[in-house]
Amino acid sequence: MSPSLRFPTIYVFGFLFSDHERKELEDELEAVGALRYTIQEAEIGLTKIPTKARVKFELRKMKVMMIDVTNDEENTEKVKEVIVEGKEEVGKKRKAQPGKKVRKITLNEDGNEIIELSSSGGETEDLEEKREESLGVARKKLKSADGTSSPAPIGSRHALNPLEFQEDLKGSTAPKVLDSFEFSNTFKVLKLNWYFDSIRTGSLLPIENYLIYEGRRTTELPKYLPPDLLTRAAAESEAYVKYNHHDRHQKSSNPLTRPTLLTQTTSEHDDPEHFPPLPEYLKSIYSCERPTPLTSPNDDFIIKLKSIKLKRLLDADHIGVRAYSSSIASIAAYPYPLTSPKEVTRLPNCDQKLANLFLEYQNTGSMSEADEFQTNPRMQILRLFYNIWGVGETTAREFHDNKGWRDLDDIIEYGWDKLSRVQQIGVKYYDEFLLPVPRAEVEAIGSIVRAEARKIDPGYQTVIVGGYRRGKMESGDVDIMLTHPDEKRTWNVISELTGRLEDLGCITHILRESRANSERGQRALDIRHGPGDEKERKATGFDSLDKSLVVWQDINDPTSSPQPPSHPRSQSQSQSVKRAKNPNPHRRVDIIITPWKTAGVAIIGWSGGTTFQRDLRRYLKDKKGWRFDSSGVRDMKTGDWIDLEGDVKGDWDGVLREKEMAVFEKCGLEWREPWERCTG
Repeated sequence: MSPSLRFPTIYVFGFLFSDHERKELEDELEAVGALRYTIQEAEIGLTKIPTKARVKFELRKMKVMMIDVTNDEENTEKVKEVIVEGKEEVGKKRKAQPGKKVRKITLNEDGNEIIELSSSGGETEDLEEKREESLGVARKKLKSADGTSSPAPIGSRHALNPLEFQEDLKGSTAPKVLDSFEFSNTFKVLKLNWYFDSIRTGSLLPIENYLIYEGRRTTELPKYLPPDLLTRAAAESEAYVKYNHHDRHQKSSNPLTRPTLLTQTTSEHDDPEHFPPLPEYLKSIYSCERPTPLTSPNDDFIIKLKSIKLKRLLDADHIGVRAYSSSIASIAAYPYPLTSPKEVTRLPNCDQKLANLFLEYQNTGSMSEADEFQTNPRMQILRLFYNIWGVGETTAREFHDNKGWRDLDDIIEYGWDKLSRVQQIGVKYYDEFLLPVPRAEVEAIGSIVRAEARKIDPGYQTVIVGGYRRGKMESGDVDIMLTHPDEKRTWNVISELTGRLEDLGCITHILRESRANSERGQRALDIRHGPGDEKERKATGFDSLDKSLVVWQDINDPTSSPQPPSHPRSQSQSQSVKRAKNPNPHRRVDIIITPWKTAGVAIIGWSGGTTFQRDLRRYLKDKKGWRFDSSGVRDMKTGDWIDLEGDVKGDWDGVLREKEMAVFEKCGLEWREPWERCTG
């Protein structure tokens, strides 16, 4: 891509894209600073959708309100014709009613209206009044329930005069743009080829041949608003033709009504000066610059937002997932109870949509979308499948939508042989894997791993990372990281360690083992990784360190001892019987090995919440031009590895924390304890 090529802000429509294709395109756009995750922030949209009708459907599905102005120029002449025909028809009706005093409307040589009144009187005033009533000219005001007036809403036909769409009938090439909308407020949907063709030619191509849809943004599109310019002009013409001054005494067939709104609390209208002071750290869009504790005064609201986020994930709305993740992280960092929607909009990544959700929560104690997620049958089945170890949201949708499976029995009966080994274990121990792991049990597992590692070499140091390190009382799985000051001791040691634990009886299954870091010579992941490296990243869950994914079961339970056998058994047979009768639940455990020189980076990479990790990568990319990976940090321009921990010497207790703090300092970040990285 040409470095001088500056794309406008772009939103990518997900329809017809595979997850991999969309991610690849979004990564390219993000690299040049053009990607936007919401339509409201973007100037254009890229799509594989071939028709305008489908684009409009996608916009409606996302509840994005726009006025279709795709063919404004094409429709201009039709608009003029309809208006002129309407005036000619009015003239005929007036001639058919002799004695009536009416206005004479003519056009001057410039095409502008000249209105001549034949006489003054009530009849002409009646005509004007009726015309205004029929056309809904914005001289009227809406009456609220208390009798006060308010201006007609922007975008309603009562605020627009269709004649305003006329320009000079002789010189105009496009309709007049309404004052209510700025031209820059249009959103253009282009064929995907525009992007690739522009890259190939090295310049931004004209959009005419690629334009599918152009819409003018509006906050709300009333149901009675004509959908396009031509319809509005036709409505005006019809009003002239069907005019009868006696009709003005009849009630309107389309009365003005105010839209139904949720009850608003008094606090919503409080002066923002009365809100608690916004901490400086909450003025940053990066959650890695904010302390985010494990608990929040707004936890109940956050729980409901997480339900909506999970719904978006299962619905393949990855943009929505990112948006909700960022909003949740901001709210979780806010140290005060939220009291008003206006207070919500002060927070980074929290827009009016989030404020409306808070208003609904404030008024009802719930949110309709979160409630719908809990009761929707399809969503409940998708969540059931998604909770299987080794099954992501894409596979869950495939099980339900493509294969028609509805429960675990269907998977076992119809698809068992097609499952991966990890997925088979996930189904087998489904209920056990959902049981939370208490902190005491996490610590016990960590102690056993450390003890076995130190039998290999006494210099190993271990850190329990993941949710445990963030302070959770219960964890979904256990993540244990090991390192050693001697780099030879972290090279290809993972198999030896897991083998010892398997012989001990603690590991019942080794599901996946990666020596990716050892195979690279324990170097940080290369910036320009090839297809093989990409495959490696996918196979290891987008992590580039040596690690083993295992199933663990506590053997220290007296009730697990088998009955004496009636005939001699081999040692392996005895262990099999013992495991089969062990009542302790099976646990998911990750054992990770990191070289000493990048141990601080690795610990950070495995300790923060998901949004913290994502924002840390964004922050370093935007501010430093670095790429962060658990295996190390590299300069994105040169590809060179950046040593962030070299100043920390020694192997004393607590040195790993010092190495972690050194990484924060070199990255230009204020130190945050692990329990301050709970972004979710």
